[in-house]
Amino acid sequence: MAGVLVMLNNYFHDLSVALLTCALAAVAVVWRAAPLRGPEARPLAEALDRAALRVASASLVGVVVFGAVRAWAFMDYEWLPAGGRGIVPALVVKHVVLVTLLGAAGIAAWRARRRARTAAAERS
Repeated sequence: MAGVLVMLNNYFHDLSVALLTCALAAVAVVWRAAPLRGPEARPLAEALDRAALRVASASLVGVVVFGAVRAWAFMDYEWLPAGGRGIVPALVVKHVVLVTLLGAAGIAAWRARRRARTAAAERS
């Protein structure tokens, strides 16, 4: 039973990372599109931004909590069963790829929001 719970925890950890990345990417898309639609789109963009950031915040908590459980259970449920199969290099590569994607989404969201707010301030 513990093995199944660890497997579910690992799934929720990966799902949290995906939701966090998608929420940040959505923020970038919203803020890139909003200025093209004019000032009337700003309230909708701000509402979508708040919703996406709530999802991102909850997802970040999930990444940390589920990641802590995953790290705690690693030796018993992942390392020993996969011993000799190169799991550590695979996990390193996976984390480098995910952190890169997450960082790119975060930077894109931050830049798009900053550009949209600067453009709105210049129009005012």
